[in-house]
Amino acid sequence: MGNNICKSCGDGIETIEHLFFDCEYAKMIWKLSPINWDGLIDLQACFWRWWEGLLEATQRVNGKEHIELTINLLWQIWKARNQIVFNNAKGEEISVVRKAQQEWMEFKEAVELESRAGIVEATPHQYDRRWKPPMEGVYKINTDAAISTQSIRTGKGIVARNWKGEVLKAWAIMEEKLGEPEIEEAAAIRAAMQFGKAAGWRRIEVQSDCKNVIDCILTVSCNNSNCAVILEDIQKLREFFEQCNFSFIHREGNEVCHRLAKFALKLVNDVYWESCFPGRIKDLARIDYEGNELLL
Repeated sequence: MGNNICKSCGDGIETIEHLFFDCEYAKMIWKLSPINWDGLIDLQACFWRWWEGLLEATQRVNGKEHIELTINLLWQIWKARNQIVFNNAKGEEISVVRKAQQEWMEFKEAVELESRAGIVEATPHQYDRRWKPPMEGVYKINTDAAISTQSIRTGKGIVARNWKGEVLKAWAIMEEKLGEPEIEEAAAIRAAMQFGKAAGWRRIEVQSDCKNVIDCILTVSCNNSNCAVILEDIQKLREFFEQCNFSFIHREGNEVCHRLAKFALKLVNDVYWESCFPGRIKDLARIDYEGNELLL
């Protein structure tokens, strides 16, 4: 930007740090904005240190949305500066903030519409009957739930695999309660997302053989009020991931999770596997993938 006097406020040398943080015009814009980065104030003397600190905020509540809006504010400050320099037109600070918010909302709506556009009605033969590996860099987590009315227990089976088809983690979860099928299937999906978040995975696909729950997630609607609470948790968890897709698979492609859910009904405590897996889990995972017959 050169060593020119700041055109926005007429005070100070127009460095990138001055333009975005020290300029009185920019300070008022940040003051009027709906987000606050108090924890980064000490880093404003160096834009790149501030930027690195900003990107670390993805872990905080609504961190990703705050970063997106912040980027829009930076862009609007830059455009406002250009209007002053080239057109001698200085807009009101509140107008800059509103423009940033408007463009951010338009961006969010466009992303949502694009996401919804991928939801198409499929005929039964179009659904996967065998497990398929996800795209490279994506972790696919399959789930299933089982209920025993006799022992008053519910079981959940969850298996995570990478794009090479390798089993990375597996869970068998037991609860002493008499659950409802859709609620337990939704709870298994929620648990899978929580496990994916704990593992630090940013791109996941969650797959279940309960079509009703998958449809409810994709359409963001549910007639079961008890299940709706879990689905709301799922939507909130979805915000953590850069990519989070949901898909339906037939039972024959989800056998490993089905067997784990049944196995969980007999447990006293939850069981978790990582790196080292029983041969049975690896065999069933292979069958899900390859469709081979196995004498059970």
